[in-house]
Amino acid sequence: MEVYSWYCSEVISKWLGGKMWKGWDDYDRWDAELEQALSEKVYLSNSDEKWNALFILDLYEDYLYKADLWNTDEKSMEVSSEILNAQIKDYLQSWECEGSILQVFYMNNLEELLKGAKRFEGKELAKDAPIKEVLPKGELVFPLSQHIGAPATPIVAVGDTVLKGQKIAEAGGFVSSPIYSSVSGTVKKIEPRRVAVGDMVNSIVIESDGEFNEVTYNAVDDVTSLSKEEIINKVKEAGVVGMGGAGFPTHVKLSPKEPEKIEYIIANCAECEPYLTADYRRMMETPEQLVAGMKIILQLFDKAKGVFGVENNKPDAIAKLKELVKDEPRMEVCELMTKYPQGGERQLIYAVTGRAINSKMLPADAGCIVDNVETMIAVYNAVKNGIPVMK
Repeated sequence: MEVYSWYCSEVISKWLGGKMWKGWDDYDRWDAELEQALSEKVYLSNSDEKWNALFILDLYEDYLYKADLWNTDEKSMEVSSEILNAQIKDYLQSWECEGSILQVFYMNNLEELLKGAKRFEGKELAKDAPIKEVLPKGELVFPLSQHIGAPATPIVAVGDTVLKGQKIAEAGGFVSSPIYSSVSGTVKKIEPRRVAVGDMVNSIVIESDGEFNEVTYNAVDDVTSLSKEEIINKVKEAGVVGMGGAGFPTHVKLSPKEPEKIEYIIANCAECEPYLTADYRRMMETPEQLVAGMKIILQLFDKAKGVFGVENNKPDAIAKLKELVKDEPRMEVCELMTKYPQGGERQLIYAVTGRAINSKMLPADAGCIVDNVETMIAVYNAVKNGIPVMK
């Protein structure tokens, strides 16, 4: 059972977290990832078993949408689960590798899998701890690829003195983002450095002087006086990118081809992952900034409604947001079931709107734009206060 539990939480949840089968390019990459992930825990005797694993996971995720299993009532879930249960068991029983560990696992755990992963949360470890600002020291490395798209281009040279909040690299194209220094100090090197994913990325190395001398920011008195173009340019210039993990430049997301067809701006407040409480603390400590960020984004889309999607294991955060938006006709709070991967973009859109998108679609194709809590707060700071992304 220890092997089965690990397999469910670490592998199945990973594949359900926004990934669907797109073709052989994905298979080659996923095959390697799956083999590495399982190498120490589960023995897969041959490539056919890995292929079957990917097939079942895709079938499962796709069925969540088609059978209305996601965020629905328990009775409907039971009926739909019985149908899918039978469908997958028929497939499993056709496996030539009868009795394999994957076959046994799926046959014994289908009913639980269909309800969404109920994971240990662990949020009590940090949920009540206020946010603390930790000032960086010494040598800091600023990779020029902190986002999806073209790398940023350095606009400083070795030996230059920089201030906190100063732009040190310009966006390398439309789908790119500028980089700002989070410290004051001296540029020591511009060279490739290894980043968390293992790649070597051209980076600016700055030695902090410990003073944190800062540039002067240009705040706006009345954001409602800004045009749509001015708002998007401020978001772009501030280097705002998706802070839920993808790092997609936010100004691109806020510039769909048909903005008049956007009907939902969804704040991803689910934070469904175990242990994580950063978004929760933001909702508890600075919910006004989150709501203000939503207001700014709604200025870009005349027909859209703003929805804060929050899992129901955060009742205090839900109460705060409901109080703040009670007099806002274009905003509402949507309480979501607590389960993983509720915060996945496609799962969240379906839970909030009932609209399903497949792997070939973007959220905008379903009339939706989704932004993380921290991203919306960054939009507020960029547009209202003129403060770029530095943390």
